[in-house]
Amino acid sequence: MTAQGPHTILVVNPGSTSTKMALYEEETQLHSHVLRHDPGMLRRFGGIWNQYEFRLHQIREWTHASVPRLSAVVGIGGLFRPIPGGTYRVTNRMLEDARANLQGEHASQLGCARAHAQAAKSKCGVFIVVPDSVDEREP
Repeated sequence: MTAQGPHTILVVNPGSTSTKMALYEEETQLHSHVLRHDPGMLRRFGGIWNQYEFRLHQIREWTHASVPRLSAVVGIGGLFRPIPGGTYRVTNRMLEDARANLQGEHASQLGCARAHAQAAKSKCGVFIVVPDSVDEREP
């Protein structure tokens, strides 16, 4: 807990047909929700990035009803340049690499961009955890 109170963190984990979200106060989970996305409807969008606004809107609907003032937003996953495992502040280069599908196209690419957009709205920090491009995997 800080002098301003406990940290409130929104975690967004995008998948191919769902988006999982959880709200934490420090290390305690307060709420969680899974948004299910109809695969047929998602195919109509074409590529993953064409789904961005649709999925962001769904996240914002849930957060508008459920989320107080945020300290940080965290995205899970993402295909970036090879990096060691860990937690990273989302940067412009990371967003550019994700949008370029630098290491391939997957729904996890949307994680950093959606976290970034939600954090900008909430005026808080934005991070990515456990990117899919971690270069420390065993053969």
